[in-house]
Amino acid sequence: MTDIVRGKCHFNKKEDIYKAAEKIIERVEEEARKSKDISVIEVEDRFDGICQDLVFKIRIGDLVCEFQLVLNFLEVENAFHHKMY
Repeated sequence: MTDIVRGKCHFNKKEDIYKAAEKIIERVEEEARKSKDISVIEVEDRFDGICQDLVFKIRIGDLVCEFQLVLNFLEVENAFHHKMY
């Protein structure tokens, strides 16, 4: 099963998203070393498209949970408008 548990966290800077992603991966690996039934099974970087986010799929037991790290719309919109000129 996928998307039973879903979360989203908003950020103002793309750099902060990548820093948070590193922390999430470190924490999941730390829990996995404690014999917990958890692992990151996929990280999808969608910064080259419209979405402007990182999407984690994390397996916890028999469930696959989705967690998004999203760039706030204002920064995305500003970047879009700057490309127009």
